[in-house]
Parts: sequence; C-alpha cells; structure tokens
Amino acid sequence: MGFYIKQVSVNYENSNDVINFENGLNIIMGPSNTGKSMILKCIDYLFGAKENPFDKSVNCKTVSMLLISDSKEISLSRKINEDSVIVSSQNDDIESTTYYCGSSKRTPQLNDVYLKLIGITEAPSIYTNKNFRKNLLTWRFILHMFFLDENRIFSENSPLLTGQVIDTTKCLSAIKFLLDGENAEQNEKEAKQIKDAIKNFINEQISVLSSRKQKIQTELAEVGSVDYLSEIEKISDSIKIIEESIVSGLNENKKAILKIKELNEIQAENRCLFHNYEKLKTQYESDLKRLSFIIDGEVNHKPQKPSGCPFCNTPVSLPKKSNYLEAAIAEARKIKKQINDLNSAQTNLNEEIENIDKEIKLYEEKNNDILRINEEEYKPQIIELKEKMEEYKALWKKENEISFITESCQHQEKYLDEKINVVDSIESYNPKPQLKEVFIPEFTEKIKLNLIKSGYDNLNAIYLDENAMDLVINGKEKRANGKGYKAFFNSIITLSFAEFLLNSAEYKSNFIFLDSPILSLKEKEDTKVNESLRSGLFKLFVENTENLQIVIVENKIPSIDYKNANIIEFTKDTTKGRYGFLSNLSD
Repeated sequence: MGFYIKQVSVNYENSNDVINFENGLNIIMGPSNTGKSMILKCIDYLFGAKENPFDKSVNCKTVSMLLISDSKEISLSRKINEDSVIVSSQNDDIESTTYYCGSSKRTPQLNDVYLKLIGITEAPSIYTNKNFRKNLLTWRFILHMFFLDENRIFSENSPLLTGQVIDTTKCLSAIKFLLDGENAEQNEKEAKQIKDAIKNFINEQISVLSSRKQKIQTELAEVGSVDYLSEIEKISDSIKIIEESIVSGLNENKKAILKIKELNEIQAENRCLFHNYEKLKTQYESDLKRLSFIIDGEVNHKPQKPSGCPFCNTPVSLPKKSNYLEAAIAEARKIKKQINDLNSAQTNLNEEIENIDKEIKLYEEKNNDILRINEEEYKPQIIELKEKMEEYKALWKKENEISFITESCQHQEKYLDEKINVVDSIESYNPKPQLKEVFIPEFTEKIKLNLIKSGYDNLNAIYLDENAMDLVINGKEKRANGKGYKAFFNSIITLSFAEFLLNSAEYKSNFIFLDSPILSLKEKEDTKVNESLRSGLFKLFVENTENLQIVIVENKIPSIDYKNANIIEFTKDTTKGRYGFLSNLSD
C-alpha cells in the first residue's frame, strides 16, 4: 500500500506555516535555528510522539499533516499537548474519525492508521524474548528504523535497534515480520494444527489445479498451434484501419453537412430573389396595361370642331389638347424591355436553383452512402474482429494459465517440503538464524553496494554483526568511528534497509528521515576525503528516490546535480527568501 507525506503545516498566533513535500528527495537546508529539525519533530508528533515539538514561547495550537496513499489524500491534525488526532481520509481502508496516541488506551488507536498504510491490516503479536513472550507490534516501535533525528543520526547503536538491550529480540522479531509477514504468536500445538490444515488444503488445491490444467490442454489441442499474441496484434491493426476509415468518413460527412447548409442558405436567397422578380414582373405588366389603355384612348379620340356660342353664336376656339400618345408608346416600349430582361434573369436564376438542388442531392446521397457503409460494412467488420480477438485472448489466457498452474503447483509442493513437512524442535525463540539465512547476507551486500556508490573507496572487508545488527568495516566496529562517520554509516544503513524492504519484504516503509547526515563529516585532516563522501552520499540519495520518499535536514549541501529534488531553503535573512519554518519568529 504505502504512503508519502505531501504537506506539514503549523497553526500558531493567527498564522499558518506550510511545508510542501514531493514523493522523492526532499532537502530542508539552511543555517541553524531556522526550524529545520522542528519540521521533523512535527512529523514525529503526528506519528504519535508524546513530546511537544515546540518551545512554550511559540504558542503553537495545531500541527497538521497531509499524506498521499494510492493517490488519495489523508489529512491528520493534532492539537498541542493532546493525545487525540483528527483524521479525514479519502482512502476506504482508513476511517475518518478521531484516533488516540501516546499513553491513551482509548480506541481507535493512531497506531492502526499507519500500520494499515503499510499494508498491515491488524496489529500482529510478535515474540519479545526467548521465552516466547508476546506483545503487539506498534508503529512507534518500527519507526526508529526509518527516522533518524538529530540525536539518533550519530548513535553508536544500529539504526535497526532501539539501543535498549531488552528490546533486541523484539526488534529482530519486528524486522522478521516486515520481511515475511509471518505472525509468530502460535505455540507448537497450534502450529501443527495449522500445518495439517494447510497441508490438506494445498494438496486439494494441487489436485484441482491439475484437473484444470488437463482440461485446458485438451481445449487448446483442439484449436491447434496458434501464435495468439501475433493474431491479436493483427486483429488490433485491422480494427485500427477500419476505425480510421470510419473517422475519415464521418469527417467527410461533417464537411458535406456544412456544404448542404451553405447551399440551402444560397437557395433561400435565390428563391426570395425569384419571388421578388415575380412581384416586379406583375407590377411591370400592370404598368403596361395602363399605358395600353392610354394609347388606345389617344388613337380612338376624334378632335371636335370649333362651334359658336350657344347664346350669341359667336365663334369659340377650344384650347389645343396635349397629345400623350408618343410618350405612352415610349414608356410602354421601355417596360416591355424591362419585362424581357426580367424574364431572362428569372430563367437564369431558375437554372441556378435547379443546379444547386442537384448539388444538394449529390451531397445527401454521399452522406447516405457514408452512413450506409459505416452501418452495413465497417461496424459488422469491427464486431466480428473484436469477437475473434476476445476468442484469441481467452485462448491466450488459458495458455498462460497452464504456466501459472505449473508454477503454482511447484511452489506449493516446495512449500509443503520446506514449511509443512518438517518437525519443529524449538526450545527457545531466536529469530537470528532465520535472519542470518537470507536477510543478513543480502542486506550486507546492499550496504556494501551503497558504500561503493557513495565513494567510500577504502572498503576492504565488511560484514553485519548479527548480535549488534551493525557494521564492522575493515575490521573496525562502527562505534569506533567519529560522529561524522557514524552519521554517514547510519544513513547508509537506513537507506539500504528501506531499499531492501521495497524490493524483498512483505511490508515496507516508503520513506526515510535523516537529520544532518553530513553535518559533522568535516574533520580538518580528512577534508578532501570527507568532501567526496558528502557529495557521494547525496548523489546516492538523488539516485534512490524511485518509490521512496527521502527527507533530509542539513545546514549546507554539496554542489551536485539534484535533478528533480525538492529543495526547501531557509535563509535566516528577512530580506531574502524564506527566513525559516515559522514566519513570525526570527532571532
């Protein structure tokens, strides 16, 4: 499962200071008294530590932390000097409620949250001494293996042990549990009962798997020899080609629809214009009738002869009447010409309308053809190909299932021989032989490799003392070295242990915390050598951030390429960058 820290924040005196972390290498650097170690104390406090991480003068109210597990957020908030922690979780395995830590016996316990986050669903019982005394494994008890604060980084003892002799067996039991996940709480009688039940179950499973294997082999024999993956790839390529043709057709269809829309708009304008021509033609024809009436009147009009006055018989001359005939004829000719022009324009417009209608019809037929091909040809082909692909996938899975069944049967038979079909004769509990068998040799090799990578070139002989769980280098115990080298070796051990768990263990931590791993590695007589080791150690951190969150606190870091590391720098300068962890506090 695993998790990493995304954010740590502190609420105090109406302020809220935040530190953001990445799932990789994080370096908190800067001068002393800027709050670097205080950040680790805040994390430890939310891991369940009893001690208040702040001096009373700070008047801190709440410490909060945001975790990411399986891409889901889990926030924790704890008030100062209280043993309750409010947890809000998006992860279904972690309930959102109030948890308790420290000496509180109230439930649920914060311990359960962190154990679940590393995959331990229920706190196991482990042996704490050679007399098979049992005790529950807690998060705080394994945390020291990955969390080296400013005091433990220089410790003479192994980071894997607490330093208390009474805890040695319990520490080794905890390591063994992390490695193999086996809860060693059953006594000899219970173990035999479980072994018998497991033996019967495994034999039954082997029988069922064998029958299943025989059935699959018969089914595959009927099909014949086929390279299923090759056939699946061919079908996939065919489906891709057809889908590209469908997409191409749909794109053409889209273009045709847009063209039809454009042509319909033109048709609407043409028909409107044709209608206007009709109205204008009607008006011209009316004007022509009116003029024809005037012309006919003028032609048929007979002028009257002058006559005398009816009373006195005096001759009367009538005024000469205007003749409108010529003007009316000229106007009529003009209108007839306009009507002819209008008829010609209507004829041309009508031809254009007919041509556009034909073009629209062609586009519509093209669309219908595209849709028909998609529905009647392409889609049935895709359905048929996908059905064939599923058939090949099913056969390929069956072929793989044969290999899986074979390996599973062999594994279970080996388990029967090594774990079940043995007679135990244990008089006292001692986890060292089991750790010595696999863990210690492989873990020592991992440490040796990391020492070489870090530039520790004077490496003639190295082994891990199984009693102290600590290094002996070139015949010299780690504790015989100065503070700088002890911090260097402890850092290597912690990193190597986290890496070993990631690759080989049932349960693993996805992070390590180191406070000042190179601060004291600067003795005058070894300046060049120590500078090389300082750079080498940090290069090792840079190269080992895959699936591992590393948080380093240091005053000054070597000048190397930190790639994508998250470097958080405190300047202790109010005019430059970030002064320190707490924005309202300064010297």
